[in-house]
Amino acid sequence: WNLGGAYSRNEYPDISRVDNLTYFGMGLTRQFQPRLSGTVGYRMQQDKSNQSAFNYTENAVLATLLMRF
Repeated sequence: WNLGGAYSRNEYPDISRVDNLTYFGMGLTRQFQPRLSGTVGYRMQQDKSNQSAFNYTENAVLATLLMRF
């Protein structure tokens, strides 16, 4: 199991813009067989800007299956 997060603030003085970026993610990896593993995870990214055209929120569920030959 893994968990991560980040926050950053970016300022663009030439265009009077400030962005506050937030990231959160977590996932779980499982080994099914010696050559077969899988991962499932969740990710949230958000940008809150003082200019509304640049605001966004992303939510994603991710899944992978890996088989080594």
